[in-house]
Amino acid sequence: MDSIQTSVEVVVAANPELEATMFEWIKSKNIWLVRSALIHQLTLRDKTNSTRLFALCELQTEEKEFFIAKGLGWALRSYSYIEPKAVKKFIKDHPELTPLAKREGMKAINRKSTS
Repeated sequence: MDSIQTSVEVVVAANPELEATMFEWIKSKNIWLVRSALIHQLTLRDKTNSTRLFALCELQTEEKEFFIAKGLGWALRSYSYIEPKAVKKFIKDHPELTPLAKREGMKAINRKSTS
């Protein structure tokens, strides 16, 4: 499913009315739709809609399923290259995140602070 992430990203970016679909997917019982909703802005960098990113992540903070937690952390890590303080605050404000999501989300921030 990650292989279609770029296609989802392009289609949603070109059709803002599809943003609502991401909020439908995030509530799905299908883990791959949930993961796609979380990572659909992965390569947008400074064009990431941070409000949408954090709102989608917020809806899955307690999720323990590996691929969803990994996707949530991956989405946060990608955005941390642009707004590390915002990502760090989100993680700090959500202690219920799995260790995996926290670790993935903080990976780039921690790398920068040790170099």
